[in-house]
Amino acid sequence: MSATRQPRTNRRNAGPYAGKGLNALQTARECVELGACARTIELMTGLPATFILRFVFDKCGGARRGRPPYSDEFLARAPLRLQAGASAFAAHYERLRDSQFAPAESLVTAFRHYRSFPNAPTLLFDEAFYICCNLDGIWACQTKALQLVECRRCGSRHLQPYGSGATASCAFCNSRRCDDAGDTRLSGGRESMRSANGLDTRLTALKLRRWLKDLGASERVIDVLMSEMDGVDPALRPPPPTELVYWGLPLPLQRWGSYLNTVRRIQYSLVVTQYLALRDAGFPPEESVVAAFRYLEPKFRTDSPLTLDRCVEVISLADARWGVTTAELERRRCEACAAEYLISRRDSSPQPCPFCLLMRYPSQYRGGHAALPEPATRSKAGFPVDRVA
Repeated sequence: MSATRQPRTNRRNAGPYAGKGLNALQTARECVELGACARTIELMTGLPATFILRFVFDKCGGARRGRPPYSDEFLARAPLRLQAGASAFAAHYERLRDSQFAPAESLVTAFRHYRSFPNAPTLLFDEAFYICCNLDGIWACQTKALQLVECRRCGSRHLQPYGSGATASCAFCNSRRCDDAGDTRLSGGRESMRSANGLDTRLTALKLRRWLKDLGASERVIDVLMSEMDGVDPALRPPPPTELVYWGLPLPLQRWGSYLNTVRRIQYSLVVTQYLALRDAGFPPEESVVAAFRYLEPKFRTDSPLTLDRCVEVISLADARWGVTTAELERRRCEACAAEYLISRRDSSPQPCPFCLLMRYPSQYRGGHAALPEPATRSKAGFPVDRVA
């Protein structure tokens, strides 16, 4: 029997999707939610138009027909109120680009921030895309055609043709004089403190999310750590978890002392001890987690490395935090070595001190080799069965 042939459109569209990855698809979905047309999404993400029309837009509400609603004279013919709003958006976009964020991420974030103001003049996403193209000379434009210039009268940063100098007045001055723009707080001048503060909180949240991702945290754990942060914008703060969030398989609480190897138990014990010391010093929980992880992670490079996701899970179980109502792990002080190690309240079998085992048998537990598993935990081929990391 011959193999079933795949449709021609599926084979043709699978290549760009596999090459661009999920980031391009996520950006395309966000652009659709903000009202972008198919041509704008194609230029931003690099995905082909056929793929966007078939897989990105909903079947019930397809893509908007027609050309994008902008032209070379769009900004010059716009009302003063819209020119001021476009300049405010461009100022936010430029701040994000100066903070080393990608153009697509900066465009989406700046446009969401602009639309958060109820009295902001109507600026379409395609028009905002056109402004960013001309500011950086990217996507639909090969060279820069616009720039932000500071007004000599009010100090606001407003859009001007690229290469022109400062002007005696701007759209903010003229619209304020004509009483045509009641939302001048969106400007980049002296009345924009409320807008700047809102953008700073969003910028802080984006930087924090990127920093946690660089440390190896997954998206679920990043949401857990950001759910209780005070400096995060409420619109960007994830909801607190209602149950324990873990990575991979859950920790074996019923067989804590026998299932986990000795070095791993020592790592978890030290992380919790360092975390609680920072919490007692008055640091927030999320900062204490990251500081404890960064302090101990390089100390175990020769052993199986720590992961931030597992550290958050262990701390949640030990501190009854982030979806855990009752602590499942507790610290116990060893009478022989005076070290504090973690034990599980669910484990009824004896849980010896891992520090004593390490000092008694250093060659068995250190030197880059973990403890050998018992014969019962070996596979039929003779290889050790993987344990929970």
